[in-house]
Amino acid sequence: MRNKSVDFNKEISIILLVFLLLVFFSLESFATVKKLNKTMVFEGEQIMVKAKKFRSRTNATVARLYNGEGNAFGAALEIQTPGPNGFKLTMPSVASTRTLVLRIYGGNVLEADAQDFPIVIFNAPDLSSPDPSPPDNDLNVENIIAESIILENRNLNSNTNGTLQWNSNPIMNASGQLIAERMNLNGIALTTSAGALTWNSHVIATAAGSLTAQALQSEGNKSGSMVFNGNTNVTVIPSAAANAEVTMPPSGNLLSYTTYQFDVGVDGGVTGTFALRGTQLPINARITRAWYEVTQTFTSASDASAISIGIDGDDDDGIVAPIAISNVANPWDLGVHSTIQNGLTDNISELTTSSRNIELVLAGEALNAGRLVLFVEYMIVP
Repeated sequence: MRNKSVDFNKEISIILLVFLLLVFFSLESFATVKKLNKTMVFEGEQIMVKAKKFRSRTNATVARLYNGEGNAFGAALEIQTPGPNGFKLTMPSVASTRTLVLRIYGGNVLEADAQDFPIVIFNAPDLSSPDPSPPDNDLNVENIIAESIILENRNLNSNTNGTLQWNSNPIMNASGQLIAERMNLNGIALTTSAGALTWNSHVIATAAGSLTAQALQSEGNKSGSMVFNGNTNVTVIPSAAANAEVTMPPSGNLLSYTTYQFDVGVDGGVTGTFALRGTQLPINARITRAWYEVTQTFTSASDASAISIGIDGDDDDGIVAPIAISNVANPWDLGVHSTIQNGLTDNISELTTSSRNIELVLAGEALNAGRLVLFVEYMIVP
């Protein structure tokens, strides 16, 4: 017959063993991650997770990276040196800079209470690449505070006065004013010398802001308005140099003038039509005033030659009607003489329908001598 006391003692022993095991496991508290020794690392680097009581007798410990939407990023990370005080992790490769969340769970850490830590991982940039991968939008840098930045192996920095320098040369002061001595535009140097602005070795503006360009024209030589200080009425003073010419742009608001010349010694004196030397009248022009100065008296065999001046095709003989050298008014002798255009509105010339020459017509006898300059004021009808 089996001894009941032995069975009872055995049952008591089993119950006591189970109780002790329960107590033992209940004394194993959940692990706590204290900190990460790095939160910004390059791919392939190791980070150390400081922890206590992390080695579990019951569950495996897992560390996994998640993106900003809570989705797992790659496979679970290998815990290389698990221990009671922490473990090391090797950061994975990324396509570009990423901000990820490192979540640690399992082991003595309940998954529901998993601890999250932000990890910023950088991939090593390829400096030889002309178009490196841009950073993810997850990483937002609002301010960069750096003593110097290296661009193409050259230093971009500032001195103690707040002057921005490039390769040790000042380019901008603390007030944002550009102080660069040279800029290249389209491969041509734009420089300053003694305060003057110089383009391709030509001075285009003085230190006082005066324009010194030799030529000024609109884009593509298109006609248009030139405005100074909001005023479109511009007075141009020609140079006093010999043979200086000023060509005025067409404008309905700008009075223009030009001169024409005729010289028997240069142009000849046979009867016929001569285009006076000078610029053509533009289209839609009306002569408002004109006069001529004879600088050498006109002569012919009997002074019977008749001379007229007009606008070719639009107002023939319209400036000076045909008049003989022998006329008692002496219209072709030395001195200043009037034309039909004397400033009165009734005497304004006909409108030009195209660009036109001013012509002198000689009839009767050939000329032996004679020279004149014709002065013309005109307006462009818009």
